[in-house]
Amino acid sequence: MEQKNASLVPDITSWAFAKEIREFSPQKFPLRAPRKVEILSDFPDPEGLLETAYASVKRVLADAGCTPTGAGKVLYRIRTEKAPAEHFEEYKLTLTEEGCLITAADTEGVRRGLYEFCDLFCAENGAFPPGGKFISRRPFLKTRLGRCPFSPIKRKPLNVDELLEETDYYPDALLDTLAHAGINGIWIVSALRELGKTSLLPEDPKRERRIAKLEKTVEKCRRYGIKVYLFMIEPFGVTEKDPLFQLHREMFADEIDDQGEKYGYCPASPLTEQYLTELLSSIFSQVPLLGGVVDIVLGERTTSCLPALPLYPLHLSCRSRCGLSAGEIMYKRLKAMRDGIRAGSPEGELIAWFYLPLAEEPADWVKGISSCVPEGVVPQFNFESGGEKEQLGKVRKGGDYWVSYDGPSPRFRHEALSRKGALMGAKLQLGCGYELSIVPGIPVPSVAFRKYRELARLNVTHVMQSWYLGNFPTVMTKAMGMLSFAAGNEEEDDFLLRLALPDWREDAPSVVRAWKFFDKAYQNFPFNLLFQYYAPQNNMPCWRFHFFPDLDPLAQPWKVTSIPGGDAVGEAMGSFTLEETIFLMEKLILSWQKGVEELLPLREKYAAWKERSREIGIAVFLLKVFQGSSNLLNFYRLRRALYAENGKRVLPDMVKIVEDQKRIFREIIPLLQKDSRLGFHGEALTRLFDENSVRKALEEADKALKEAEEILESPLPPRELAQKKGVWNEIGPAWRNVSDSFQWSFAYSSDILSLFLRGPKEGDFELKFHFMDALGCVRHLIESFRYEKGVLTSLGNNIHLTEGEGVSTIFHYSCEGEGDVGEWLFQWKRNTLPPVDGKLPFLRFNFLLRRGEKVSYAFGKGTDSRLWLGEFSPHDSALLCLAGREDLEAKI
Repeated sequence: MEQKNASLVPDITSWAFAKEIREFSPQKFPLRAPRKVEILSDFPDPEGLLETAYASVKRVLADAGCTPTGAGKVLYRIRTEKAPAEHFEEYKLTLTEEGCLITAADTEGVRRGLYEFCDLFCAENGAFPPGGKFISRRPFLKTRLGRCPFSPIKRKPLNVDELLEETDYYPDALLDTLAHAGINGIWIVSALRELGKTSLLPEDPKRERRIAKLEKTVEKCRRYGIKVYLFMIEPFGVTEKDPLFQLHREMFADEIDDQGEKYGYCPASPLTEQYLTELLSSIFSQVPLLGGVVDIVLGERTTSCLPALPLYPLHLSCRSRCGLSAGEIMYKRLKAMRDGIRAGSPEGELIAWFYLPLAEEPADWVKGISSCVPEGVVPQFNFESGGEKEQLGKVRKGGDYWVSYDGPSPRFRHEALSRKGALMGAKLQLGCGYELSIVPGIPVPSVAFRKYRELARLNVTHVMQSWYLGNFPTVMTKAMGMLSFAAGNEEEDDFLLRLALPDWREDAPSVVRAWKFFDKAYQNFPFNLLFQYYAPQNNMPCWRFHFFPDLDPLAQPWKVTSIPGGDAVGEAMGSFTLEETIFLMEKLILSWQKGVEELLPLREKYAAWKERSREIGIAVFLLKVFQGSSNLLNFYRLRRALYAENGKRVLPDMVKIVEDQKRIFREIIPLLQKDSRLGFHGEALTRLFDENSVRKALEEADKALKEAEEILESPLPPRELAQKKGVWNEIGPAWRNVSDSFQWSFAYSSDILSLFLRGPKEGDFELKFHFMDALGCVRHLIESFRYEKGVLTSLGNNIHLTEGEGVSTIFHYSCEGEGDVGEWLFQWKRNTLPPVDGKLPFLRFNFLLRRGEKVSYAFGKGTDSRLWLGEFSPHDSALLCLAGREDLEAKI
């Protein structure tokens, strides 16, 4: 197993929020005379599981001056009693002028009833709820999973194992907050071999230590009605050096996976069944109160013989050995896991997560695969992945998770309907998502309302509410918890008011109006996977203003080792033009500004109430982030004009944008100082930026303005100056070396671009061609080929993965040549390539040639591979000059 990388592991003690999350947050009420309140716990609770819930009620009452002791008459009584109910967690509240009666059939129903009383009490600003009201609620979602906002991830580059850490990631205050928000399960990243025992392998030397931490966490969470689930990707594929592979080769697929890294397990092998059953039964026998397992069974890593990325028709060389279909393979693997769990704990759940994040539709053999899960197993699918949303007159497709898209995607709806009321799980990302991951939560509870309404209509029974990010308790967490008990039973406006009242009391109507403006605004967020991952909103202060076209690659914000910033903005555009994203962001800003204007009059009133003050701060901070992101997009739009015109007309406007960005930086510094959660990314487990890095960004902005002065004062036009500085490399048709033995050249006509490759025929190799517009403002194109056993094969391009549409760009390709030397021809229609216009007749270009482990680039050395962007760096590229004499046949 991978070892912890101590040099990258964050110092949790440096995060103010890590300390704050361990403190109970007091309520603020008007001063009142002391009132005596009696709590009568008549509900049988021999294990004391409800003690934490009663304590929560007492804290709220105490904040309002209510006490269970002292002289005088009891003014109010809260009583809990046992009564029959049809559903687990169902509860009833009967309110009179004298008190509140809470009835339920189980401890968790009572817990939910006590928390609802707290909300009613707070909504009345510390007065007792008015009598004559009867409330009855039951959950339609059985399992509602959340997590600590900074729990370890246990993968590269950090490799921190939560079960080996002394840190208590679930302090009482956090558990109380999560439970109050309706969460009844949390998940811990784990590995089967490290936790379980099997007769096929020696026991992990640290197993008992992990089990001890797990037992302690399970028992502590149980006191808050929260179960612990193990998250895993199992059975995890192995290399040839793995001891189990060497001992029992028959347990594994005949061929290595598509990435050439791992061998998946063979579910048809009796030893695989034994291996899974033994490992899981040993864990759940030792920790029988575990809630269950959440296992990614498809779409992430190699586990079985089924491909990890299920996009293509199924070709398994070993199927002749077992004769099993894809569904049967999945069934056998899940049955072994389910049986192992139930052998140790009959109540333990197996949630089988089919992680299908791409915009592109999966292969036909995947569709309807939820019907292949064994009885009692919960199939879970991403709620939004593959979704469709019309923006600017065009249907856009989005992959992965989205807050700004209501859903469900057609993919999720199909799977849910095929279940016909059987168990069904949804993976959501509602606190915050990859499209905006630097805030604790995005205050758009209307989106939560619409999502949960659809969950109820589709008979969804389980929900995983977050991933590594989006776990801070916020108004969105509370909304999800309330909707789990009420979706479809009230109108949206009524729900929003009920959500706002406990925290905002008499100001709730203003807050609801703000939320509705935020909802309207956020619907304009560009719906595209690449914009979600790479656009400036996630690390806006880390982006620099490049007056010269360096075209540094964009960063992966979720990776702590990724260098922030970049100026190849087209890498984030996807199906949008730069102008379209600017238009949508400006619409977003206009509506968001109206929401902020609803909240600003409340700023002084709530300045002393940390939680409310920070909620206003998040809204203001997001406005600044949106404005700063729009500035960056506009800046690079103008930079394109600067070099297309090869003059200095737009330079003053570019300078104005940088000056405005400096204003934004100065305005967000106090917000970052006040709330350490801002700028934090839960998957990178670091603050992408803080007040110190924003001060550095101010310095970088001043450096950028020096570049503007250089361009303004230079006698050279911008392109010639950039060429002098080495960032504008124009080339024409001529043979060039790409490695010791290969050469390349290009030719063009008005509608065709031809590329020629010349080199030895022997051996196999892979080719990838990278095209981008000259200033890096438009979606790039990566076209891939394989030359194997004398045959050249197209592997397609990158567009179908991120846009969900099969866009064909290659026009012609062939292999010729005599003897040992081959000549390969590749042709594209120019209207399928990134745009080239008369003012800027250049196409940015690079390609790589991979033979075995050796990789050669036409220009530069590339970069670390980035998700959906590959290993090309736009910085390491040249500009094919497509002006002047056209000769499509010329090779020199």
